[in-house]
Amino acid sequence: TPEEVIPAMTDWGLYPEVAASVAYASSEKGYARKHESKAKFLQIATEIIEHNRKAYRTLLDNGSIAKLPED
Repeated sequence: TPEEVIPAMTDWGLYPEVAASVAYASSEKGYARKHESKAKFLQIATEIIEHNRKAYRTLLDNGSIAKLPED
């Protein structure tokens, strides 16, 4: 929305898109060591973020970490 310039962490689906776009642009400009299609970068970013979300959920569920306070 116009009021939300920066997405909330709950909008996690947007973060792989941004990461893939940055990775692809870096690759196109020759700044990156890896050269993949944008779709491949999106797949990689999504897998990494999903893995970390699952790890976070596991730590919350077993009480190893406390839930973050609400805004």
